[in-house]
Amino acid sequence: MLPYCLILVLLLFYMLISAVGLKGAEEFGLVSIIVLMIVVAGFRGLTVGTDTLVYSNMYYRIAGCSNLIDAFSVSTITAPVYVAYAWILGRIGFSHQALLLLNAAITNIGIAIFIKRTSDRPLLSILIYLLFGLYFQSLNGMRQYAAIGIALNAYLDIWISGPRKFRAWFLIGIASGIHSTALILLPGFVAVLYIRRKECKNRTSLSY
Repeated sequence: MLPYCLILVLLLFYMLISAVGLKGAEEFGLVSIIVLMIVVAGFRGLTVGTDTLVYSNMYYRIAGCSNLIDAFSVSTITAPVYVAYAWILGRIGFSHQALLLLNAAITNIGIAIFIKRTSDRPLLSILIYLLFGLYFQSLNGMRQYAAIGIALNAYLDIWISGPRKFRAWFLIGIASGIHSTALILLPGFVAVLYIRRKECKNRTSLSY
């Protein structure tokens, strides 16, 4: 509990000094909090998170394979990107902690980038992310949240630049290769883009 309280106290401190107008407090605070969140999540014990032990045991099965094809079969999940980077970490010789740390980094950096791109008050957004329990949920579903951290920025690219943005589809491919959760919002975004396109055409025709 102490690490989570530390994150909250530090976050409130940065919000306070940002509120009094200290230059750079918002940006530095965001980076500091995200780094702390990554460290806490990445170095958690095997009993913290409902699937931490399961994925750690899977990691060692993947790491024990001499080739990637065997790693896909022993993983028992359909997540080629996740299995690939787990296998690479295992072949290098890292323990399961490296996998937890990498997943924590992907998740929280992805969330931070999304917040930075969309929020006028990033620290408040991080506070909401924390208090709504989403950070803690990321410890339970680390593969899902790693995919979400990437997919949020992909969908934002589509929203801003339209469906022709190559980076968006590349990120969606990476995210869906970690967990299929990344594809949940895709139909909604297709529908929104279609509606926006129709409205744009209607406004153009009315202007004539």
